[in-house]
Amino acid sequence: SSSVVGHLDLPGLSPDELGRLCEQAYPGLRLSFGRLEELASRSGGNPAFALSVLKALENDQLLRRDGGDWALEAIEDLPAPPDADPVGMVRDADRQRVPRPPGRGLGRRHLVRIVA
Repeated sequence: SSSVVGHLDLPGLSPDELGRLCEQAYPGLRLSFGRLEELASRSGGNPAFALSVLKALENDQLLRRDGGDWALEAIEDLPAPPDADPVGMVRDADRQRVPRPPGRGLGRRHLVRIVA
């Protein structure tokens, strides 16, 4: 079998879609639309990066259980995704380093391997 590595443009999740993702990961968590817009901006709409922002907040005890639900403490700004590569690189399936393509934010384009 042979494989081809190419680019697949995937749009980032919208604030509404991120809100649904947050609710699935943290039941009862209700973020304002402004906060969801900020999360979309920080993560580039990339669901993995968005969840890593929430996990970092949970680890810092700024996102925690409030009864049966999750609640975010009053904070000024959301942090950047802790697993975002600061030098602007992504890794492809072969673990080679390639420049991150330009786009609205993180996670706009992904390298994929197509096996034929």
